[in-house]
Amino acid sequence: LFRSIELQQGRVMVTVSQFEQAQFLVKTATARVTANSALFAVAVDGSRTTALTVADGSGEMNAVLAVPSPVVVSKGQSSTCVSGGYPTKPVLGAGVLIRELEAFRVTAANPFDRKNRDVVEGF
Repeated sequence: LFRSIELQQGRVMVTVSQFEQAQFLVKTATARVTANSALFAVAVDGSRTTALTVADGSGEMNAVLAVPSPVVVSKGQSSTCVSGGYPTKPVLGAGVLIRELEAFRVTAANPFDRKNRDVVEGF
């Protein structure tokens, strides 16, 4: 099973369960992000820079216009990719975004939990 979305600008949070046996692809103008069994966020800003942050599992980011050079981003890490460039070496992810992703996971499992839904709706 394979699912994908195209993100022009903004942010998206994605959770892919290990039980789904699925791979998820986020396409942006500068990068392709793939993951299976992961909790992650992808953001694209006005300059078309793509950022990947992983809260659980791992994801892979590859530049669109450059020679393939995928970067694996693991739990708690982030990487960015600018237009015409390569993904950066993964670094420690922002704690606030990691906490928002964890709240997203809880909300996806229980949409009636108001406390966590407020965090996600503010994302």
